[in-house]
Parts: sequence; C-alpha cells; structure tokens
Amino acid sequence: MTPTTSATNFKSELRMSATPAALVVMAVSLLGIAAFRLQPFWALLLVGASAVLGLNARRPVMAKALLVATLTVSLTLGAGRGLIPGGLALLAIPVGIAGALIGLPAAAMSAAAAGALIAVMPLLGLPAPGIAQAAIAVVVMLGMLGVLIMAYRPFDQFVGWAEDYYQRTQQQLTDALDAKLRLEQALTDLTHASRQLTLLNDRLAALRAVAEEAQKTKTAFVAKVSHEFRTPLNMIIGLVDILMRSQELYGRKLPPAVIEDLGIIYRNCEHLASMIDDVLSLSQAEAGQLALHREPADLAEIIAEAATVVKPLIQKKGLWLKIEVADLPAVYCDRTRIRQVILNLLSNAACFTETGGITVRGATGEGCVTVSVADTGPGIAPQDMTRIFEPFCQGSQPLWRDRSGSGLGLSISKQFVEMHGGRIGLESRLGEGTVFEFELPIEQPLERASQHSRWLSEAWVWLERDRRPAALPVVQSQPCVLLHDPEGALRGALEGHTADLELIQVDDWRQVGVEAGRTVAHLALVGAPTMLELVARLHEASQTLQDTPIAGCVVAPHTSRLNGADVLDILVKPIRRSALLEAVSGVSSGVRRILIADDDAEVVRLWTRMLQTSGHHYEITVARDGTEALAKLRAEQPDLLLLDMLMPGLDGKQVLEQKGLDPACHDIPVILVSAQDLEDEPAHYDSLTLTWNQGFTIGRVLACSLAASAVMLGAAPPPVTPEETAPAG
Repeated sequence: MTPTTSATNFKSELRMSATPAALVVMAVSLLGIAAFRLQPFWALLLVGASAVLGLNARRPVMAKALLVATLTVSLTLGAGRGLIPGGLALLAIPVGIAGALIGLPAAAMSAAAAGALIAVMPLLGLPAPGIAQAAIAVVVMLGMLGVLIMAYRPFDQFVGWAEDYYQRTQQQLTDALDAKLRLEQALTDLTHASRQLTLLNDRLAALRAVAEEAQKTKTAFVAKVSHEFRTPLNMIIGLVDILMRSQELYGRKLPPAVIEDLGIIYRNCEHLASMIDDVLSLSQAEAGQLALHREPADLAEIIAEAATVVKPLIQKKGLWLKIEVADLPAVYCDRTRIRQVILNLLSNAACFTETGGITVRGATGEGCVTVSVADTGPGIAPQDMTRIFEPFCQGSQPLWRDRSGSGLGLSISKQFVEMHGGRIGLESRLGEGTVFEFELPIEQPLERASQHSRWLSEAWVWLERDRRPAALPVVQSQPCVLLHDPEGALRGALEGHTADLELIQVDDWRQVGVEAGRTVAHLALVGAPTMLELVARLHEASQTLQDTPIAGCVVAPHTSRLNGADVLDILVKPIRRSALLEAVSGVSSGVRRILIADDDAEVVRLWTRMLQTSGHHYEITVARDGTEALAKLRAEQPDLLLLDMLMPGLDGKQVLEQKGLDPACHDIPVILVSAQDLEDEPAHYDSLTLTWNQGFTIGRVLACSLAASAVMLGAAPPPVTPEETAPAG
C-alpha cells in the first residue's frame, strides 16, 4: 500500500458514515408514513434510505450520494405540494449532509442541484415557489456552504498536517525497516565471521601446537644427532691426534705422506665438530633453551681475547690487525657468547681477506656499545646481503663458495646479539671490503633499594579524580628474591635470569631474617638436595618469614657442574688429548689410579691411549656400566673417576647422585664426559612447593594453581572472581 493510498483512506475515515444518517432518514420516513399515510415523497424517502442501507456496505460513496439526492428530491417535492412548510429552506440540510459525508465539492454540487430543482419545479408539475421563498432557500443553502467552508478550512489544514506527518512516519517506518534488515544482515555476517574466526583460531592453535611440537622434535633430533656424531668424531680426532703426536706408542714412525694425510683428516674432523656445535647452538637459541649467563664484562678485554685467537691466521696471511677501542663501560652480557660473536666476525674477515687487513672498533653510544669489524676483502654482493644472516647461507661469489665454512657463524652471531636485546648489520661494496657492526645495550642492573621506600616515587603527585582513584605510580624496580641455597645449585641455574630479578643470596636463617626485615622481598626461594631436607628448610623459613611467600624445589646434585666439589670438570666430545690431560693434571690431590666408566670399549681404549701419552704411569681400571662403577668406587677408592654420562643401567647422573649419598666415595673427584654441554642445558626440576605463613584460602589455592598451570602449558589462566581471591578476614 502506497503512502498516497493510505493518506486517502485516512482522509476518508475522518468523514461521517452514511449509516447513521440513513437511520435518521428511515426514522423520519416511518414517522411521516404513520402521520401522512404513505404520501409519495415519504415513500421516496423510505426507498432511498433502504437503498442507502443496501449500498453502504458495497458502495459507500454511491450510498452517500444517493442519500443526499433522496433528501434533496424529497424536500423539494414536500415543499412543492405543501406537505412541508418552508421545505425549500430545508434544502440546506442535504447540503450540510453532503458536506459532512462526502466533502465540500459534494456540498456545492448538492446546493447547485437543489437550486436547479427549485428553478424547474413548474416543469415537474409543482407550483412555482415565491421569489421570497426561493431567495430564502438560496440564502440558507449559501449560508450552509459558508459554514461548511469555514469548518473545512481548519479541518483541511489538520488533514494536510496529519497526511504529511503520516507520510513522514511511513517513510521513517520504511527506513527503520530497512535499517532493521541491514542490522539483521550485519548481525548474521558478524555471527558468520565470528564462527569463521573461531574456526581459524582453533586451526591456528592446532598449527601452533604442531609447530611447537615440530620445534621440540627438531631440537631433540639435533641433540640426538649431535651426540651420535660426536661419539665417532671423538674416536677419529683422538686417535688421529695420537697417531700424529705419539707415534712411539705403535712401535714405528709413520711416513711423512701418512702424517700429511692424517693432518687433512684431523682438520676436516675438527671442521665437522665445529659445525655440529654451531648447529646445536643455533637450534637451542631458536628453541629458547639457550640460557645467558650475564655479568658485567669488559668489552675491550673480550675483543682482545678474540683477537688473540685469530691473530695466528692473520699473521700467516700477512694481514694487519688494528684494534681501536675507546674507554668502554662495563656491558651486562654473557661474556662467552659475545666473545663467540666477535670471534666469528674476526674469523670470517681473516678467512676472506687476502690483502690489507682488519680493523676492530669499539665506541659508546646512547645507552649502548657499538663494535664493528671492517676488512679489506672482496665484499659481499647486494643480492647476498639480504640473506647473509640466514642459516647455511654463503655468498654467491666463487670466493665464498671456495672457503670451507658451514654458513652458520653469522646466523648464530645474530641470534646471540638479539638475545642480548641488540642488533647486528653490515655494509659492503664489491672490491672494497665489508663492515659488520653490532650494538649491545649496556643494561646496568638496577640498584637495590633495601628500604620500603623503594615503592615510593618523588615524582608522584596525588590528583583528585571524580570517578576512580588516581593510578599508582610506576616504580622501575626488579622483583626481589631471597635465595637460600647452601649447596649452590640454584645460584648457578639462576645466573641466566639475573637481568630480570634482584637476587639476594643468604647463607643462614638469621641472615634471612635480617634481609627480610629491611627488604621488601617478593619471594623466598629455597633449594635442597632431597625432599625431606626441603620440607625441613621450608618449615624453618616459615618460622622466620612472616609475610613473604616461600617457594622450594628439590635440586639433585647432578643438575649442574657447580653442584658439589666432587665434579671438577665437564669434557664435551670430541675430546682433545690436551683437554683431557689438562683436566687430569688439574686435580689438586694428585692422580695415580683412574677409574674409567664407559660402556664403549673403543672409547675406553682411546682414553687409555691419551693418558699413556702424558708421561705419567696411571693405573687405569675400567667399569662397563654405572652399577659396576659404583662398586669399584667403593672397593678400590681410585683417585679420579672419568665418567661417561650415557651408560646402560645407571647413567652418569644416577651414578653421581648415589655417589653423593655414599660417604665411602663421596669425596672422590669426578670428570664428566658428555656429548652435550651440560652447562647449556636448561635446568629441570620435578616439583615445586609453595608455602606462606598467612595461609591460603581456597580462592588463592585456585588462583595459584591456575597461574602455575598457565605457566606450564603456556596459555592464559582462566579468570577467577575477586571474591575467591580475596584474603581471609
């Protein structure tokens, strides 16, 4: 239905219905029939009213027009025959009815028709009305028209306003319906998009889990392969070294050509071993398992140490080396890793530079230290500069391909620098040389604020707010942890995290009480070699620390080379003869009897040959597994145990654990032999115990459990209502 049709229907509904008027006519007609005994005009009125009643339902406009016409004719006939005195003046009634029922134009037409009937009355066989009577009738009808015009003017204005309002309302309703449809469509689209997003998130989570699992698998594979490679490499390098250096052990002197060939084998095995170390370091760095042991270090000293290692190669090629290092501040870094970065850059520069030399510069910038290594080599092609830091990437120039390199040195250097929060880059031009430059943030650790004033800030000003309280000041301080670790096992494991927390070492419970009294500590961390000892130390700690949460974990003696004075050194395969002899000669008590614990007979033979070349007459005993090693330790009491970490039955870690618990062999020094560097392995602890002197409500138990679960699973913890986490009253 269009707005125009609706407005027309609305306007017609404001008119009077013909049914009440027809009923009035019928009533008058019946009274006239009863009074005048069925005079013809009354019969006409009755017939007209009946027709009106019949047509009103089907043809309302025709019924109204018929009613007006019936009244006009009836009144004219009645006035002409003298039945209705002054009937001509009553012709104003149908004019008014026409205006009320149909409209102003119908009223005008009714008045004109009535005037025409008055004029033709003689033609209809009716006596002509007098001039006065006709004039009165015309005046009355004109007066009725005037009244109707005056009445219709505000009515038409109201109808026009109502029609306009109705049309605007209809348009707004249409717009609202369209907006509703658009909103419903948008909601449908949002629901679909949300469903798709949920599916994508699920797939992303699944793919992330697959990627993490693949990363773990890759790391485990690299570690396994490195072990499998290092064991035979250890045999090859060790035996070749003995053949080259101690030919007298075999009763004859080898020809020079054989010695030269053995040297080639030795150098290639050394290169393969170095590449295995690089692959393992890169894999650990990518997996986030490589811990940094940060401490304030003199960068100039680190540069000098790296230059000393590379200087023989530089001098052999007739190159010059310049070190231009200004007064550099102490850099908070892992000394070993940064030394390896500088060594990699210097080695690459020395390897690819044929004429000229190398310049090492160090300078202090804004909050950082910059180190650059510039050479006068052939340079790097532009197409290679964008991928030179990728693993196993080597330049496309023949000079790069001719050099024996794994393509891992720069990638590992980039990983180490970025782990320190720095960046590394290069500038190079073909034929002019290359400059590698890296930046390291100084990152001096925050000074410890020993008093409670560490939580206050002089720059904080109270600002009154209407809706919510002012935010607390941001205090730049590290979490403070009290460490009680008499065995020293946790201290070594936490060295890689000292940049993230403030660690306070305490040796006895009285010192713990003093530190807790003058320092706001976030946590007290307690370590112990066994669970029984840990429970006892946690109980003592809870008696001393009233308001500080306490965490404890069992740290077995074999988790780090620093745990216990009996472990003197760790040798990583492939083991050089010089490294083994140096480690053995470093035993302060002197060594005469050595117990070698290894299940591989060839490795035992190699170690025996290496020890025989030292010039000392060692008494060597062999144990094929961990159980036999413990038995011979107790029975023979050797001066030194050379222990392999992987053996059938009891492995090296289990042997160390049981040896530490046995007073009969506890003090026998040990040199560990492993295919992996145990210092690079992240420490793992089987359990964590939390205690708090104030006690835990069920809400805090749930919150701590969910938080610990999130840390272990690597996910966000589910929310816990504040009522549950509120402290007990």
